[in-house]
Amino acid sequence: MIKNPLFGVFLLFSGVLFFQFVCLGQVATITPEQPRWGDKIRVTYDPNAEGAAFLPGDDVYAIYHISRENGVDQKWLKMKKKGEMFFSEIPVEEGMAFLSIYFITLEHWDSKAILSVKIDRKEGVPARGANQQMMLSSSPDKYLDYFRKEREVFPENFAVFRDKWFLQGAFDKANLMESVKKDIAFLEKRLSNPSDELLYSLSYGYLLMDRELEARKVLRTLVDIYPESFYTGFAISNYDYQVFSKGIKGEGPEEVKTLKKKLLTASPLSQFSREHISYFVGEEDVSLDVIHSVCEPWLKEEQDNPLPYYVLAESYDKKTAEHGKAIQFMDKAIALLLQGKLRLYRDVPGSMTQRYLPGWYQNRAEIHLQTGNLAKALADIKAAQAMEKEARPEYFETEGTIWQKLGLYESAENAWLEALRLGSKEAENSLKEIYQKRNEGIEGFEEHLSKALERQKPAGSEEKDPAPEFDVKSLEGESLKLSALKGRVVVLNFWFVGCAPCRVEMPGLNTLTEEFKDEDVVFIAFALDNAEALEEFLKEKEFTYQIVPDASKIASLYGVKMYPTHVLINKKGEMEFMLTGGSEDRHEQLRPLIKNLLH
Repeated sequence: MIKNPLFGVFLLFSGVLFFQFVCLGQVATITPEQPRWGDKIRVTYDPNAEGAAFLPGDDVYAIYHISRENGVDQKWLKMKKKGEMFFSEIPVEEGMAFLSIYFITLEHWDSKAILSVKIDRKEGVPARGANQQMMLSSSPDKYLDYFRKEREVFPENFAVFRDKWFLQGAFDKANLMESVKKDIAFLEKRLSNPSDELLYSLSYGYLLMDRELEARKVLRTLVDIYPESFYTGFAISNYDYQVFSKGIKGEGPEEVKTLKKKLLTASPLSQFSREHISYFVGEEDVSLDVIHSVCEPWLKEEQDNPLPYYVLAESYDKKTAEHGKAIQFMDKAIALLLQGKLRLYRDVPGSMTQRYLPGWYQNRAEIHLQTGNLAKALADIKAAQAMEKEARPEYFETEGTIWQKLGLYESAENAWLEALRLGSKEAENSLKEIYQKRNEGIEGFEEHLSKALERQKPAGSEEKDPAPEFDVKSLEGESLKLSALKGRVVVLNFWFVGCAPCRVEMPGLNTLTEEFKDEDVVFIAFALDNAEALEEFLKEKEFTYQIVPDASKIASLYGVKMYPTHVLINKKGEMEFMLTGGSEDRHEQLRPLIKNLLH
């Protein structure tokens, strides 16, 4: 079954969806500064300007995220050259409300050169949703002004309430529930003929107030009446996030899963279907025909997007066992991913590309393994291991299986030992199987395993980097200096208050601090938030790591781009393991890694 490696991860590229930033200086420019429908926007990028990330000989692309009056879209253009200046022209189509423009090559993006502009209708009035997007890009003291402006011009744009609550949860949490309660009472009076925007905001508001049953009822209505609406898909995504954040179990998530499947059939051309089809590849009641109805038009529109090829590869592998077709699609998917083409399709920073690559090689290795092409399977799994920065025991499980099938048991044992070191639950049984075959019995296995683990040289051990130094103070005022912690295992957690996956993993992480309290282990949580926000948060949520506020510079020092992220540092002060993403069982994955570093 296809896995979504970003589930439980908060990407700090919320700029695509929430926060827009204006490029300061002259690296990038946009004219006219206040475009109207029918205009043609000219965008420039100067590679010779101070701070520019790209060179005059690079191939530069402009990725533009469009907020429309009835949804969102993303397109891209390869920029042209005039002298040493890059430029593109973007027609301002009727219905556009807001543009956010990002500049990339297929290897990098210029994170400082981001342009944003709101769009007016022909008569000079802001387009529906323009002030709504300005609200999402504004400061804590300005967002309500834009909320009111949007409501004044477009009083029927009820979607703006959802975004108001979202921002209020970040900027004014103390008054959020009172505001939501008042607004919901206002919205409920207009339910006699509800729009998709009204239902979208209501479903989110009900979830904020822990009225999940009512939120689900609204989702049913959205799916029945507005299956092709952008807001229907977004409302379901909001539901998923709240379910994950609040740990909601039972019939609610199961019913919404059924609603999602209904949407796949009802609106195969929607962005929702494209973003969610991968979750259902392994579901028996989602047929190959349904998957094709989503992927075929997707491929026609986005021929060099690797994602639909990957979905089809997994579908043929899992649903029909047509491994030849699966390999063909997987070959195409990996080739496009290696070329950086996913950056043109909602992966501007390249984080998804880096995260998908090793996993896709792993998946292709598994398909080759099923067909008996062990040489290609081995090449693919070695490529996956070389690319992967995280502790992924399953890669070494696959390698161990390949060596066993080849009858090379020493190599198989080494792979399974590494899988065991990384926390594999399967490894010990496989190691026992190898021992029993080679020794024609199981006697002495425990002693053999203990000695083998002592001798085992971790994969890539010669390439370990020293962990960057830090010298900070925790919320409690305790000094924490990495160089002073040599000889102890150091567990770092990078997080922030508004990150739901970060909050979800905390109860389990607290058990680790208790389990290892008498061991040479130090648990430190680097938060992006200031001390005041953290102290307020900790009144409601326990987190027993030593917490360091205002730690964005340290996060950058460690190359953290996704939240939460754990980094484990060995007793020599070297970075040993990295894990991104938060889940209820994250501590189960961390525990064996910590134990291995202690011995």
